[in-house]
Amino acid sequence: MEQQLKKRFLLVAMGAITLVLCALILLIHTINSYGMNRRADYVTSLIAENQGRFPTHIPKALERSQYGLTAESPYSTRYFSVFSSPGRDVLTTNRDNIVSISGEEIQGLVLDVMLGSQETGDAGNFRFRKKTFHNGTLTVFLEMSGSKDSLHRFFTTSLWMLGVTLFVVFLLLWLLSAKAVAPLVDAMEQQKTFIHDASHELKTPLAVISASADVLEMTGGANEWTAKIKNQVKRMNLLIQDMLRLSRYDEAPLDVSTLVDLMPLLQGQQVALRDLAASTGKTLPLSGPKEALVWGVPSCLEDLFGILYDNAIRYAEPGPIETTVQLQKGQVVVAVTNRFHDFPEDQLEDIFRRFYRSDASRSRNTGGSGIGLALARRLATTCGGTLLAQKPDPQHIRFQVKLPHKKAGPPRP
Repeated sequence: MEQQLKKRFLLVAMGAITLVLCALILLIHTINSYGMNRRADYVTSLIAENQGRFPTHIPKALERSQYGLTAESPYSTRYFSVFSSPGRDVLTTNRDNIVSISGEEIQGLVLDVMLGSQETGDAGNFRFRKKTFHNGTLTVFLEMSGSKDSLHRFFTTSLWMLGVTLFVVFLLLWLLSAKAVAPLVDAMEQQKTFIHDASHELKTPLAVISASADVLEMTGGANEWTAKIKNQVKRMNLLIQDMLRLSRYDEAPLDVSTLVDLMPLLQGQQVALRDLAASTGKTLPLSGPKEALVWGVPSCLEDLFGILYDNAIRYAEPGPIETTVQLQKGQVVVAVTNRFHDFPEDQLEDIFRRFYRSDASRSRNTGGSGIGLALARRLATTCGGTLLAQKPDPQHIRFQVKLPHKKAGPPRP
């Protein structure tokens, strides 16, 4: 159990930290990319307003602006501009501030931009802007390869730092995980010890009470009061057994590498309970394939379906308790359906809580302990499956068990 808690702690902690760090890096990258494009758009706008040339005089206020322009910017900025006629014929080209591009490359870029409808955007390693005049269109191309390379290097470095950080955090969490889960492990151990000790301590007085009731019946004959005493003793013994079983299954994962055929297992459960079901006006029809092999623990599966049948026989209204077995996407799905029309749908998940009762008086009358379905779900989880409650219609309730089929391979402990 301690190892499982440590694994869950590491998984949750690493997942949360990874998610936060990845989101932070993506946010920083997005902000940097937006800032780069915003500065480029401002520079292209500045050049377009100055007839295709970077203004040589930069005001002091502009030097101190968020775009980082300085007196050197007119000489360090790489760009070219093209003026074209309304018919898209290139009239003049200014390439004095760039030497890393040929005339053919310029023609290709200009053609692509002219055919498009965007006023600003990206064209290869350039950021462009169009400005329309009465006699033609001026298009400014700002070289962005240096800025993009810097952005890419920063992003790559951030990813490397993310990997290193996550590795260091994982080591720290792994070293500290034992201390982190220690209070929870101690609490669980104390709870298990209490359950075991309380169960053993209760057995002796229950045995005395049961023996005293038998003596009373032998001396004074059976009556209503001795019957109630024996019924409550029986109920307490069942509760103790369920608590011990639940505690045992909580202690450590079991080996679920055994193949179990559910069809004969279910048939055996129904044969054992058929007379009890008939005495309460219920039948146990079963439908499914000839073979339904699942990975699990035979004793756990017997207890699981025994609890579901016992629960249906105790609480269901007279009628069939239908069991269907189906193969679905690598799983064997077993559905146990019976009539139970007055159960609120919003409490379907609550019935798997320990000691939960939707109707306390009915539970007392039928001898329920309140932990049977909690134990059933724990058994299903132990076998690598799930247990859910559903309301297919207002008149019925269905308990659906999904277990790993043999083709899916044994579940991990």
